[in-house]
Amino acid sequence: MAKKTANKSLLPHGIPILVAAGLAVYVLFFFSCSLFSVPVPEGPDQVWSRGQAFLVQLTLADQIVLDWGSNHRMEERIDDRFIPLVAAISWLIAGWWIGFSLMKCIGFDFNRSSFENHGLALACGLQLLSLETFLLGWFGFLGSRWPLLSLIVATMICGVGFYWRSQTSSKLHSFQEENESKDRAGLAMLIPAQRRMIGLLAISLSGLVMLYLMGSLLPPIEFDVREYHLQAPKEFFQEGKIGFVDHNIYANMPLGAEMHPLAWMVLLGGKDGWFMGALIGKVVIASFAVIGAMILGGIARRYAGLFAGWIAATAYLCSPGIAEVSRHGLIDGVVACYAIAAYSIGSRWRSCSNSTWRSQLTYAVLLGWILGGAASCKYTSVPMIVLPAFAWALFRICKGKFFEDGSIEKETEHKAVRNLPSNYPRWFTVGAFLLSFGMSCGPWYLKNAIVAHNPVYPLMGSTIGGKSMTPERISQWNRAHQVPRIGGDPTRGWPDYRLTTLAGNLLEVLLTSKFLGVILIPFAFIGGVISIRKRNYGLVLGIVWVFGTWWCFTHRLDRFWIPLIPLASVLAGIGGSWLAARWNGWILYATTGIGVLYGLLLIATWPQNDNRILVSLDALRYDRFKMVGQGADSEGAIREAFRVPVYQHWLNDNLSNDQLALIVGDAQVFDIEVPILYSTCFDRSLFETATRDKSPREQWSGLRSLEVTHVVVHWSELNRYRSPGNYGFSDYVQREQINKMIDQGVLRRVPWPIESEIADLYGLTSDSPN
Repeated sequence: MAKKTANKSLLPHGIPILVAAGLAVYVLFFFSCSLFSVPVPEGPDQVWSRGQAFLVQLTLADQIVLDWGSNHRMEERIDDRFIPLVAAISWLIAGWWIGFSLMKCIGFDFNRSSFENHGLALACGLQLLSLETFLLGWFGFLGSRWPLLSLIVATMICGVGFYWRSQTSSKLHSFQEENESKDRAGLAMLIPAQRRMIGLLAISLSGLVMLYLMGSLLPPIEFDVREYHLQAPKEFFQEGKIGFVDHNIYANMPLGAEMHPLAWMVLLGGKDGWFMGALIGKVVIASFAVIGAMILGGIARRYAGLFAGWIAATAYLCSPGIAEVSRHGLIDGVVACYAIAAYSIGSRWRSCSNSTWRSQLTYAVLLGWILGGAASCKYTSVPMIVLPAFAWALFRICKGKFFEDGSIEKETEHKAVRNLPSNYPRWFTVGAFLLSFGMSCGPWYLKNAIVAHNPVYPLMGSTIGGKSMTPERISQWNRAHQVPRIGGDPTRGWPDYRLTTLAGNLLEVLLTSKFLGVILIPFAFIGGVISIRKRNYGLVLGIVWVFGTWWCFTHRLDRFWIPLIPLASVLAGIGGSWLAARWNGWILYATTGIGVLYGLLLIATWPQNDNRILVSLDALRYDRFKMVGQGADSEGAIREAFRVPVYQHWLNDNLSNDQLALIVGDAQVFDIEVPILYSTCFDRSLFETATRDKSPREQWSGLRSLEVTHVVVHWSELNRYRSPGNYGFSDYVQREQINKMIDQGVLRRVPWPIESEIADLYGLTSDSPN
């Protein structure tokens, strides 16, 4: 008996030892993984590990600031960020006020974490602003700023009415005082070392938020962003409406997050408003990372205390994957924010101590609205987030236990709820849930059903079809977005569901992915064990579901599993709180210190991002290096171009607004300022449609009818698309075909300083060939 007692007493001391050893092993393997490759003039590229990059960053920290200013090669300026930052912050404030008013209107209980409440209010309000922008665009009211501005002001004024009618002012004041007292009580329970740690984390998070916002306020460099995340709003703005786009298949998908750039393009107006509006919208999109950190920090605080909330927010914002997609203008961070917002509402609903009809209805409406926000941003969010949350909510409504004693009148002051009978059927709550969801995302799918003849265009093309979708294009889209095939050939073989592939993808998600921070996975593992022991399975099941959906049903693009990062961050906060109580917290402090330092340095100098946050926005827009001590002629400036492709610089400089260039092959055309036509690899080629199987005279007439004056054939992009395993491109456009059209007098070659291996420029002849 004595021996058993001794073993039990040793157990609490043995667990921290095992955890410390496990953390040391994980950190060792983490820093030994490769991070990026450095080109070498002679020989293969040099692969840098995370550890090598980290040590270089530590020893050359002064180089970071030089990189921010492009090593003095470009004009340095910071004051030109003021106006777009103020505009983005104003948009966020408007979204917060609208969301806060909506939540008060439906009777939301604000007696919880203040950060979490404000995050939910921002997510709700921004979704309404996005929806209003879309509806105005669908009905063709984007030609002037006044309809959108009037609608936003009217919505905010309605929010004022909701505020006063629900007697929010006194309740909000007491709510703030209550939360401030809780924060003081929580801080008083912490030891001095933990208080100092929170102070350091607050400073670090402030630095991270600055890097997120300043990094997002740069012209885009990512392919998808320049192809459709910002290009589609630019075209909607220039057209004055949102409709079917037959040359950019992506512009016909739900673009809820992209409505924020569009809104600011419309509000700014003018011929050049699309560029600055895009930058403001990029800041708003990046802000969803901060909003998600606020929400998940509040969740972790509810589960494991104040310290857990700070650790969770740190683990999230220190994740390079969240920083990369947010700063680039990709929308995966927006989807991740809606995912954690949905979990926040569901967890509150589940833990609601007095499940009255009022709380039932409130949580149902709010959850439906947030799920609609996710569904209006990305199709993959439907199986990953919407379907499991839908099933859980319906089960909760139909099987939950609620007070049926007529106490609704005692529980709420809201007339809409007070006038309902105390025994109204559950289908009313189901209907409210479905109505809220449908209002949030339904217009996007309705628009596609009307203008594209497929509500989920271009998905399910084999079953539903869709406007301008041919069997060849449907097959091409399906091949490009199917589960990878065994052998790597997308046209043959079985889907790769082998255990070895699963093990490799698990290793990527747990260790080798460039998207991971140091503390995210090890702390989340500890938090997951604790949650399972406490029979709280929601976070763990959510992570398993997101990963399983990504692995089983998508083409396994790495950033598509990003929605599991906020769920893992909550678990990391729980795990960090557990570590804080062991060995005086030194395991936590050491590991978190390394993780925060790695995150700050990596995000500040991430090679996949544009880090020139101190360079003038005008210089970045045109990306002309300042040639110090030399006369910089136009050709030299073009050769130095980095962000904008060389041929796009030439078009902007040499074509006028009464000329029209048809771009063949390249689709990342956001920075082109002169009139153009283009198409993605999945759309019908305008050049092929106008010239294929036609006589020279008909070819000339077909291009002339499009008002084309120049044709750019981007050979390197065509070769990339046609390479094995890529998306594919029509075989029609070949050098032989173009040369034949030149010989027949349809086109003429135009000299320009771009290598022919990259792209060629042709002009339409002045007279029709005989």
